[in-house]
Amino acid sequence: MAIRLQTYEQIEDITMKEKEEKAERVRIIEMTEEQKIEEEGREETWSYRRKMSEARREKERRKLEMMRCYECNKRGHRCYECPERERKRQGKLVKQKKWRESKEQEELSKERRSWSTDRVLYVHVDIEGRNLECLIDSGTSINLMPVRFIDKTRIRPTSKKLYAANGAKMELLGESDVIMKVGDLQISARFVISERISEIILGVEWLTGNDCTVNFSKKEVDIKGHKIPLENRRQIHCHRIIASEDIEIPARVEANIGGRIVYAYIPKEKGCWMAESRFEQGIGMQVANTLITEDPGVIPIRVINVNNEPVQIRKGRTICNIYEVNEIKKVKEEKVENVKSEERIEELIKN
Repeated sequence: MAIRLQTYEQIEDITMKEKEEKAERVRIIEMTEEQKIEEEGREETWSYRRKMSEARREKERRKLEMMRCYECNKRGHRCYECPERERKRQGKLVKQKKWRESKEQEELSKERRSWSTDRVLYVHVDIEGRNLECLIDSGTSINLMPVRFIDKTRIRPTSKKLYAANGAKMELLGESDVIMKVGDLQISARFVISERISEIILGVEWLTGNDCTVNFSKKEVDIKGHKIPLENRRQIHCHRIIASEDIEIPARVEANIGGRIVYAYIPKEKGCWMAESRFEQGIGMQVANTLITEDPGVIPIRVINVNNEPVQIRKGRTICNIYEVNEIKKVKEEKVENVKSEERIEELIKN
């Protein structure tokens, strides 16, 4: 015969339970009839409430199953419980972050541009009786002069070569010796002549050949002991595209015309350019935006003649300005297989 042993704690728990049951029996015996009726009614009320709450929950569940979410257009949940809502919120946060970063980058580029503009210095020189501004550029090795400032008969062939930042070779017409007057000094300099620049540039060859020291803080240049004041040009000269040849555009016709880039200065960094869309009111011609990734020499520019008469464009006429653009990261293309066009459209609309 097996004997079951109990611990002191188990015996104490059993004793307490028996005492509680005995006290409950005594309480029921001592209750009056009115108290018994009230107790039974209370139990029926709680039972009724439990049944009603269960019925209400079942009704809410069925109602929820028929409910359609305004976010994802699916059934079974409310709009504020939609899982797509959190995903869209996260997407908006990412877009806001990218927008803030782009604004910060834009502000930084403006600061850099203003900083570089403050350090673009010009010196006034006299060339054949004409008072001209020459850009001092220590980043250019040679002296450059636009062809419009020199008599073409004085141009002789040159063996020098000039390349832009993107590696494109710039066309040079030749070179010529020019006598200029800077302050009280009369200086002879050799310039390379080109149609691809818009202003006179004094490079390292001129600075070293005349023992020049440029003081950017005082805005002056020391030429053989003579201090010559320098000036900032607050107006930023833009690179532009000019017509490479004479061309006639018929009335109401869209066509490509050849253009050449004329640089305001020699670019130091490789980049892309965007031809600015503009409308020439004088001749009634609309120029389209054109992305320029390299300088092949002659660049096709899309234009539209909106007149009822042909338009004549002469060689050397400015077609449009160009400005530098930044290349963004390439977006990976998603492979979509066995997806219906309607489902794909709905997915794109949601995103």
